[in-house]
Amino acid sequence: MKIIKILPLLFLLFLVTETKGQLHYNLGRIIRKNQRIAKRNLIFKDNFYLSFIEKIYGLPYIYSIDYLPISSFSLSRKAILYDSDKSIVNYIVLNKKHSLQGFYTLKKGSYEGYKSLNNLVYFNEKGFSSGYDTSKVFTNYYDEITLMHNTLKALQKRNFEFLFAVKYFRNAIWFIENKEVYLIDIKELKVYDPDEYIRIKCSINTIRNLASGKVDAYCG
Repeated sequence: MKIIKILPLLFLLFLVTETKGQLHYNLGRIIRKNQRIAKRNLIFKDNFYLSFIEKIYGLPYIYSIDYLPISSFSLSRKAILYDSDKSIVNYIVLNKKHSLQGFYTLKKGSYEGYKSLNNLVYFNEKGFSSGYDTSKVFTNYYDEITLMHNTLKALQKRNFEFLFAVKYFRNAIWFIENKEVYLIDIKELKVYDPDEYIRIKCSINTIRNLASGKVDAYCG
């Protein structure tokens, strides 16, 4: 596993190869921003009901762990033009309003916990998000924490550089590896090319409908 670090100016815009589509973003900046958001979320949201003194005592833990953000992207309006000879990667954009969909925490490179911000991304419910979970009790394969833990284990066997989710692809985590975009189905733990995933799990029509605001089906 490799986390993006500060690169020379020439590489600050991470370009995925033409045949697979392109993401024209400073991914290092997105990661750093979302790491700050994740840390603040643990301080101010998960500790909301704690007293000031209790929050202070919790700070050493919060600053002792590493944050691996899952950034939030969505389909652009231009995705109504998506077709079988085009790459869906060219039609996804950063969710500027809510750039973080969830995050892992790590201790010495090992899984420590996970928190989902899906309610914020999907429903703009600012006052509610799932709790930060560090239980490490993985008993139900279809439980979200178990699925996300298993997904991280699978991803750590690869050389990924950036994790993100695309709105309405609800069972997939996207990642960049060797300058190409892939996604992993969190139930199957199978890696797909994004366009292959669309052909198998939903349809071009579904993508066009989602891009036009018709949320009648998810992809996956």
